[in-house]
Amino acid sequence: MNAIKCRPPRKRVHIVSTTGRIGNEHFLLIADHLMLEVDPSSFELVSAYAEGNLTVHVLSQGQEAGCMVRARSAIYQPYRQRLVISGWEETHWQGVVETAPASLQQKVVLPTDGSFLKSATSSPQPEPAATADALAQAA
Repeated sequence: MNAIKCRPPRKRVHIVSTTGRIGNEHFLLIADHLMLEVDPSSFELVSAYAEGNLTVHVLSQGQEAGCMVRARSAIYQPYRQRLVISGWEETHWQGVVETAPASLQQKVVLPTDGSFLKSATSSPQPEPAATADALAQAA
């Protein structure tokens, strides 16, 4: 008799739908719709999908510099330390609003460990155009 081969069981996760904020010490994501994948045994966040009136505040540790990004959707993956932003619309950097170039409107991978703003704020007066360049290099 042939033995039936079964796939190993998949790790179970629970999906939670909410509105609100999620982030760490380097960024804050605010959205109308958040779907959170949570490990049921430890209640740790596996991933978060956000869309609808999405704003990401990229925070600089120990400095007042930072930027705010508006986009259509984002996926936060805490174990991979990244935020994948889709439909990038505009960036607010030191009081200047800049529309995202077409190359950034598809998908941008932003590290969530603070390394993005370390390079972007190293010069004394960063130019608003440097924001888009730093994001493209961080991806």
